[in-house]
Amino acid sequence: MRYNGVVLLEDLPPGGVALVRGDAGQLEQVVLNLMVNAEQAVAGGVTPRIAIGLHTHDSRVRLSVADTGPGIAADILPRIFEPFFTTKAPNQNAGLGLSISYSIVQNHGGRLIAESTPGSGATFAVELPLHRGPVPEPPAVDPEGRRLRPGSVLVIEDEPPVAGMLRDLMTELGLEVSVVADAETAWRVLAEDRVEFDVITVDLRLSGLSGVALFERLERDLPALAARVIFITGDIGDAETETFLARSGRPTLRKPFRVKALIASLATLLGPKPISAER
Repeated sequence: MRYNGVVLLEDLPPGGVALVRGDAGQLEQVVLNLMVNAEQAVAGGVTPRIAIGLHTHDSRVRLSVADTGPGIAADILPRIFEPFFTTKAPNQNAGLGLSISYSIVQNHGGRLIAESTPGSGATFAVELPLHRGPVPEPPAVDPEGRRLRPGSVLVIEDEPPVAGMLRDLMTELGLEVSVVADAETAWRVLAEDRVEFDVITVDLRLSGLSGVALFERLERDLPALAARVIFITGDIGDAETETFLARSGRPTLRKPFRVKALIASLATLLGPKPISAER
């Protein structure tokens, strides 16, 4: 399989996926973060490949994400899960991703491991306890029983895995979802094509025109649309970003977020419909 020029290899058990017990939303964010990191690591490589493996060893399930990127230097590897430690370029999402992922996995009774030889890529592996008991009933998509009215959403996100996750989650919630990868395209859709959306999600750290700049343009020229924005950010502790978000007054989703948080943000614009009592 090939995605955005990257060869994706899968090594999955033929008899089905083993079960673990945990918060599906949080674990999904861990895997998403590892995939995004791997995609960024192989960007520009001669033979970019990402291999995903899932295996059961004794009482543990191991999911691995291996890339053919430049690898991680020996002096950096021990620090890779420290908060705010990053080797990424300024225009790439960075900061607490791996640190939060590490904490999530630990809270699930597992461990997150990083292995690398410089020049030979890197492998991140999540190991979780195998669940051998009965399968619990899956919770409803919205555990608080809220209902969103039908609506349309424009997702402005330049990381395909994140965009795909948002599209899938909101489609499951019954919304019509369109995705664009940059702010300039979004501006053309909104200002020139005059396509109407009930909700506009904006990643602050877009390449090219930033999410902040796009919002300020909307505030100036299309204030009704600025009032439909929900921000998505992975930045924590950035004073300038926090000042902007406070000034904007718009709902903000902070990565990694849970489905419950996404619904709560959407509900500020799509208004939860009260559930009628049965007569």
